[in-house]
Amino acid sequence: PSFDLRSAVNASYLELPGWAATTVGFNILPDSGTDMGTAENPSNRVSGLDYTTPTSATASVWSWDEVREVNWFLDHVDQAEGANTEINQYIGEGYIFSSYYYFNLLVRYGDIHIFDQYFNNTDGDFVFKARDSRDQVASFILSDLDQAITLLQSFPDIPTEPRISKEAALLLKARVALYEGTWEKYHSNTDFGVSGSDGSNFIQIAADAAEDVIDSGVFSLHSDYSSLFNQKGYSGNTEVMLWRDYIDLELGINNVLQLSWPNRCAF
Repeated sequence: PSFDLRSAVNASYLELPGWAATTVGFNILPDSGTDMGTAENPSNRVSGLDYTTPTSATASVWSWDEVREVNWFLDHVDQAEGANTEINQYIGEGYIFSSYYYFNLLVRYGDIHIFDQYFNNTDGDFVFKARDSRDQVASFILSDLDQAITLLQSFPDIPTEPRISKEAALLLKARVALYEGTWEKYHSNTDFGVSGSDGSNFIQIAADAAEDVIDSGVFSLHSDYSSLFNQKGYSGNTEVMLWRDYIDLELGINNVLQLSWPNRCAF
């Protein structure tokens, strides 16, 4: 039944970024160590100092477990029974998570392997497969996202929230295409670029996907910017497409910043 699909794909939601659970102390912000912010002791990588490349999977993000799991899910969805709208929604979410996992790998490694089906460790054609070029990987991700967009429901039509919607898929499509397009543009004619490409094709795809979100009329800018990042929950927020609820009393799910913000910070 479609409930089985829902249960299977729900596990992948846990892979999305979020705050750590309530603990003693003050959690490091998710943006710390990126170009968005830094902590008191910034990483050597961000500082431009020496950075040791990991040499084992346990010391890196070179993990294909999630890709393998979602490929198994997509290879077995034809066994599900139920309402087509519900089945298509969960299949679409599967394609979203495949795209999300691949995008993370693309950002970290560039050229990687494209695996579009489930296989075991005795299948030599896959186990010893050569890497695919980064532009091929980006096109593969966008193809999966296009598939998701045709299957997912629009945000107002999804009976339970928060779940991934068609508009969220378009947003991710714009983000992936913009990332690859600008990478190829600013690395053109270098060892890190893509031969014969200036990224303009991907940049146009990003613009078109973003325009589709705007033209849908489903979302609009939140009316009060000062409260946009200082809310207990985002249900009903006109700007937020996907969020994670932290409601201790109702869900038993919380995080440390609910206790320390805004009391500890200058809001």
